[in-house]
Amino acid sequence: MKSLTTVFLFAALASPLSAAIIVTGNVSTPNAPCTFEITSDINVTITANAVNQIVAVMFDNWVTTDGTRTDRPLSPGFSYQLNGIAGSQTATLGDNIDNTFGIITPGDGFIFLQLPTPAVIGDILTLKAGVYNFTGDAAFNPQTVGTFNGNLVVIDNLANPIAAPTAVPEPSGALLGLVGAALLFRRRR
Repeated sequence: MKSLTTVFLFAALASPLSAAIIVTGNVSTPNAPCTFEITSDINVTITANAVNQIVAVMFDNWVTTDGTRTDRPLSPGFSYQLNGIAGSQTATLGDNIDNTFGIITPGDGFIFLQLPTPAVIGDILTLKAGVYNFTGDAAFNPQTVGTFNGNLVVIDNLANPIAAPTAVPEPSGALLGLVGAALLFRRRR
């Protein structure tokens, strides 16, 4: 039993942190300081060509829609990499959409980005870890506060998915390591 505990401990210590998206602050209070945080880099492989440079990072079923779409600018510039080339730009955080368009439904949140070139099949888009500030707005959906649990999907400006959904928070290596260790231990018995 002691060796099993050691295996579990090493599996947990060896794993990288998983990425999470966290919103804090009084988002529905006008001009209140709020934050949008990505705790670790999130890598997305592009699986379809985008129609142009404008893409959105969509948070699938982020909230129950409040019937209005409210956008807030993020600062400093949103950091990303496209095929390892760093970029930073003004980006907008949307609390939820107010209608259905393509794969977007009213409960989806998003960040709009304009890449330097259209994303094509095989590109790697990395959303860089960081803390971005925004100010609250009376119309901003308060359900956005907390940790996002769901799929992140990159879409083009026609709301076509250009990457497979990415689970957020990403499953951690520790969890996978623990499952593997448990299977090995069970097999040895």
